[in-house]
Amino acid sequence: MRMTWIAALCLALAVPLAADVRDGNLDEEFRADVAVQTVEANRVLMTIDNRGESRFGAVNCVFAIRSEGAFAAPVSLRLTNARVIVRADHVVAIADDGRAVIFGHDPAAGAAVLLPKSEVTRVTGFELVRYLGEGMLTRAKAQPPRECEAGGAHSAGCGLTGCAKNPNAAGCSASCAAGYDSCCHCDGKAASCGCYKP
Repeated sequence: MRMTWIAALCLALAVPLAADVRDGNLDEEFRADVAVQTVEANRVLMTIDNRGESRFGAVNCVFAIRSEGAFAAPVSLRLTNARVIVRADHVVAIADDGRAVIFGHDPAAGAAVLLPKSEVTRVTGFELVRYLGEGMLTRAKAQPPRECEAGGAHSAGCGLTGCAKNPNAAGCSASCAAGYDSCCHCDGKAASCGCYKP
């Protein structure tokens, strides 16, 4: 099945996820085709096709990172058959030719896994979100909802695999930088995950 680049992996069940962007409690590592694209001045997407179904055609994982202000320059790159490493608070993709991209809260994150002469694109922000399920990517609201179904005050991350009222709704998970609280909730159609200043 072909999906647009803003679709993501797995159908949903309304269960809270771990407080980070990994799929489960363990770090992930796999090979994949990766596309990274600025979609707003302060938001960049990383789409991943690790099923090998086609080159840049069947996205099954999407990460988004957001900063308070605009990023210094737009990002647009593709890495074929890259090594992808997913940690609790950052994602690294490294191509065999040494080009690499790192999404995370800490500018030094991921440095230990880089090749000696890597050409690195670092995208650092306060909010790292992993989208789950099929459908449109939700965008965190400027203000958190009154009630969080996961996360809340003093939480560094949250996640939902879907919505109780709509079991087929897309889910998400968020990892937040220090000084931000996470909040995940459902609007009935899809889960929304984000980071907010308390």
